[in-house]
Amino acid sequence: MHSVLGAQILVGFISGSQGAYFDITFSEEELLRRAKESLRSMFPKKNFEIVAWKGTRWLSDPYSRGSYSFENGASTLEDRLELFRPIDHRIYFAGEATHPVHYGTVHGALISGEQAAAAVHNRYCCHRDLIPSTPWNR
Repeated sequence: MHSVLGAQILVGFISGSQGAYFDITFSEEELLRRAKESLRSMFPKKNFEIVAWKGTRWLSDPYSRGSYSFENGASTLEDRLELFRPIDHRIYFAGEATHPVHYGTVHGALISGEQAAAAVHNRYCCHRDLIPSTPWNR
């Protein structure tokens, strides 16, 4: 994700029936072990140091239940901006469907989440720039 976020972040996906199987079968430790194994097989000459990681259970997550957005070819930039627009400065939205450029991606969700959190903070606390120490704000 360096080209988008300017940070050394690697994102991997397991989809379809194998993703569903992994979601309901493996512990966090087993997922990490298998991810490291995959990295070693793809890049045998590299020595990876994983400093932090996060696995998601998209299928079994009670709030998403495996759903995601997709570009159907008819939506526009304005449609995505409308999805991001807060309602009465009380309800704020974020997620991959709301990013004007990186819609349908993990980094779009990450960036829009940071922007929505900053908007809430600026509205109800004080104005402050985005936190520069986060990798997506560098």
